[in-house]
Amino acid sequence: MASSLAGLLIMVVFFTGALIMFRVNLLGNVLINAAMKESIDMSGDRARTAIEIHSSSSGDDPCDLTVTIANTGTTAVTDFSRMDFIVQFTTGSNTPDKLTFAESGALNPGEWTVSSISGQMEPGILNAGETLTVEVKLDLAEAGSGVLTVGTPNGITDTRPFPSSGTTTTSPCV
Repeated sequence: MASSLAGLLIMVVFFTGALIMFRVNLLGNVLINAAMKESIDMSGDRARTAIEIHSSSSGDDPCDLTVTIANTGTTAVTDFSRMDFIVQFTTGSNTPDKLTFAESGALNPGEWTVSSISGQMEPGILNAGETLTVEVKLDLAEAGSGVLTVGTPNGITDTRPFPSSGTTTTSPCV
């Protein structure tokens, strides 16, 4: 009787361990599957995203830059605060700068804001085929020209020299 009871106890421990291992393995597979699906979705969005900087021109104030960006892909750009605007200067001794997004109001040097979206099927979203107009306030210590790089939240970028309206340099912001 004791040997039967010991054998039964060993079988219960074995099956309990096997059941626990199965459940842990199943949970791990579910989590890995969810992560792979999210990765595939992000890769698809990235493959369908494309932007093109059409123009960059300075206005009355040489530190103000107006930039037009077209969404040439099929994925909409929704969160402008996660976009990157990076300015690198090719002349002068100005330092490269990552511009900060400003919701609205007067811009401080080193900030950018959305001015308008053409077409605007959905307010506040840059859909495919629409053009985004952005106002930039540069922080220049001396006259110079440079390159503007714009990046979307999912990592797609485009680069364009500035100013591109015929002038070769912008004036310092003093």
